[in-house]
Amino acid sequence: MRGRVGKRGQSYYFVVDQPRSGGKRKQMWRGGFRTKREAQEALHQVVDRLRRGEFVEPSKVTLGLFLTETWLPHMRSQLRPATWESYDRNIRVHVVPTIGDIPLQRLTAVDLDHLYARLLASGRRDGKPLSPRSVRYVHTILHGALAYAGRKNLVTRTVADLADPPKGTSASPADRRVWTPEELQRFLQHVAANRLAALWLVLATTGMRRGEVLGLHWGDIDLDHGNLAIRRTLVQVGNTVEWSTPKTSSGRRTISIDPATVAALREHRARQAEERLALGPAYVDEGLVFAREDGKPIHPERLSKSFRAHARSAGLPPIRLHDLRHGWASHAVAAGVDLRTVSSRLGHADAGFTMRVYAHQIHEAEARAANTVASLLLGR
Repeated sequence: MRGRVGKRGQSYYFVVDQPRSGGKRKQMWRGGFRTKREAQEALHQVVDRLRRGEFVEPSKVTLGLFLTETWLPHMRSQLRPATWESYDRNIRVHVVPTIGDIPLQRLTAVDLDHLYARLLASGRRDGKPLSPRSVRYVHTILHGALAYAGRKNLVTRTVADLADPPKGTSASPADRRVWTPEELQRFLQHVAANRLAALWLVLATTGMRRGEVLGLHWGDIDLDHGNLAIRRTLVQVGNTVEWSTPKTSSGRRTISIDPATVAALREHRARQAEERLALGPAYVDEGLVFAREDGKPIHPERLSKSFRAHARSAGLPPIRLHDLRHGWASHAVAAGVDLRTVSSRLGHADAGFTMRVYAHQIHEAEARAANTVASLLLGR
């Protein structure tokens, strides 16, 4: 690999031959150096990188174009549709408008820090702060994109490694608001006459996710033996819904259901049969346990809105629909259910994850156990 240094006017330049496939060669020219020594040092650096296969071809492509025209199209086949849509939305809403015009190769960790600070201050569309957890998610997306750029020799290093995203990504379930058993009972009494009363009960008594409940088919449920299998989920992708499967093998699971929930499901099935008979050929029978009046899937966001409306009309503290799942887990741990059972029922990959998420409740349960056993042994 050869190169030479020359002078043009009052400045110096270097030229180096770049090897190309097929035996062809391309000359690279760089100028504007004040001294011959500066040009020689720059030449030596380029030649060294070329020999090690680490040279990055200079490019004026912006971060925004790289993300939207190169990385996102590549990732479409690598991610689940809902995840890809989330990446695309966050990039276009939070990243491109702020730092999208910066050339990819000139992006710095300071640029990312400024982005995160701006999002924390006023990152939402209404001008309010974006949560640390959401900003951390943006960082995760950018880190993956910039690491890809590094592997493809588009940048010399992954500047996201040097950035400082916010810590304390989210409140733990122990810090989130969950309903007490009495509040949950008030809610279930309030929706007892609702056509989806069995759905609210299943959410409350199983710890299942929203998409898992909406994905249930009657073939997944064995009412005689009191169990149901979680095999598919209904997920929201943009404004549409799609069928998917649990992300992990532990997510594909069979769980037991209590007699009260079994009875509610039997009643729900009878009511659904009446709806199907009344609608006749217009009923779309997909075998769903919980569906609209015409048999079609219920949109996940519509279910969440309905939950908030019912909770509000019942005069209960506002919580998210997903917090019914956290509530089940928190009360199960508090009741002394062993951690492995809780983890398996929730579909967690391992009990260690469950322990980290519900550490506060586990500590309280352990303290109660210590007091109970001590009282037994010491006779106090």
